[in-house]
Amino acid sequence: LDDKIELNLQMNKTLEEMAMALYKHWFVDFEPFQDGEFVASELGKIPKGWEVKELQQLALFKNGKGLKSEFFDDNGANNVFGSNGQIGRTNKEMFKKPVIAIGRVGANYGEVHYSVEPCWISDNAVTVQPNNEDDFWWLLQSLRCIDYKNFVGGSAQPLITQGAIKQVKFAVPKTSFLTDCSYKLSLLFNQIENNNSENQTLTQLRDTLLPKLISGEVLVKDAEKTLSKVL
Repeated sequence: LDDKIELNLQMNKTLEEMAMALYKHWFVDFEPFQDGEFVASELGKIPKGWEVKELQQLALFKNGKGLKSEFFDDNGANNVFGSNGQIGRTNKEMFKKPVIAIGRVGANYGEVHYSVEPCWISDNAVTVQPNNEDDFWWLLQSLRCIDYKNFVGGSAQPLITQGAIKQVKFAVPKTSFLTDCSYKLSLLFNQIENNNSENQTLTQLRDTLLPKLISGEVLVKDAEKTLSKVL
């Protein structure tokens, strides 16, 4: 079980790297457009027909909200995200649709996480959702390419604001190309989500079987039969 979980984690790392490589191929190096015409822009040369836009023109930004301790529940239906990723579970629901969380304060400022399932995001993160749901994966990769050190303020501890992030500019292609690229990225991230879901199931199975094996409630041969149906 542990080997399978680790293999899924390694696969996810490779899939993440593939997704970023594709994003940079399309939106940083403009490889599909190298044979076409480029025009000058404030971001440098970009393919003709593309536009330079601020993120606030493409997405909705809000700060997360604090969640009272009594609403945390280890068996809750939804994940709770903070600046450093998942920090717990709850039955409360802040977002129903896919959302991105950017750590905005402390040592984890600038960390970018996401959820495609209903979730809650704490007040130490900025939340971002695309105006066009089809652009979600493009937006995620764009936010991961930002150097957040450029926006750090605060005297006691590092702090970034949604106002600074909203003004970051990107070269944006025609809608059809953007939607097509986002779809191709989604295929990779769907596999990541499948691996994460499988890991959750495998972890629960491992944690259930282990004490039963130790106590003798379940025999090794019976556990092996159970695992043969899963692995």
